[in-house]
Amino acid sequence: MITSGAYKQLPASLRKAVDRQLIRGENLYKSKGKLPEYKVAKLTDMESRAINMAKKGVGSYAPYVKNAASGLAKGVETLGKSTGRFEGQGYNNFMDPYEQAVIEAGQRDIQEQGARSLNAERGRGLSAAAFGRSGRAALEQERVAADTSQQAVDFGARMRSEGFGQAMDRAGNAYGQQMDRLYQAGIGQAGVGMDYATLGGDVQDMGQSDINFLSSIGGGVRDYNQSGLDATRATKYQNYMQPYQKLGFMGDIIGGVPSGSSSFASQPAPNPYTQTGGLMGSFGAGMNYYNS
Repeated sequence: MITSGAYKQLPASLRKAVDRQLIRGENLYKSKGKLPEYKVAKLTDMESRAINMAKKGVGSYAPYVKNAASGLAKGVETLGKSTGRFEGQGYNNFMDPYEQAVIEAGQRDIQEQGARSLNAERGRGLSAAAFGRSGRAALEQERVAADTSQQAVDFGARMRSEGFGQAMDRAGNAYGQQMDRLYQAGIGQAGVGMDYATLGGDVQDMGQSDINFLSSIGGGVRDYNQSGLDATRATKYQNYMQPYQKLGFMGDIIGGVPSGSSSFASQPAPNPYTQTGGLMGSFGAGMNYYNS
């Protein structure tokens, strides 16, 4: 920087050059507008789409969870029905419809056999009566008649008991098969419910994957756009600061003391307010020395 004494020692031609530089610097300071503003890149279409998808995707799993809960509830209900106990339900549906006809036919056979036996006893009774033994013959005939009747009753009872047992076995087997089917159906319903739950998670994950993809690509594009805005501002800033740099460079030449401001090496963008204040301070100080 040129001191008051150094200024006075300069030749007249150089003092005029200094005067012109000071006036030029003052006018430049007054004429310069605001520094170029920082600008932020807008969201890309892909990022906007990702945001909309995220909004719409909130709760997208809810219908699947509802179906899953419904399926599980039905499955549990059906499984509960599969634990029933067989107590003869519906056995009459498995009774042999021809059982009574078979019993009646068998009893007729017994009766016919009994009748033949009774006739034989009667024949022997007639022979016995000839010899005075009719009382014993009558007892034998009564015994044959009673045996025949009892055999018919026993046959009917045995056939009915066997028929009932067989019907109970068939009904029990059918009931067990029904319980098995209910169990399998309950497992299937619960499985469908779990599938819905898994599907809901998959839908959510796939939507999140799309959102992440769009956000990533869109963010990359926005970063690229931002770098363009930053480069444009840096260029405007350099153009804005260039006159001050030239004045500073000329001041260094006149003062004979080179400073960092006379270097044109690429440096990070300085704070424009600090640098402008420093340059204007130098010009102001020069004018004070000149006025002194």
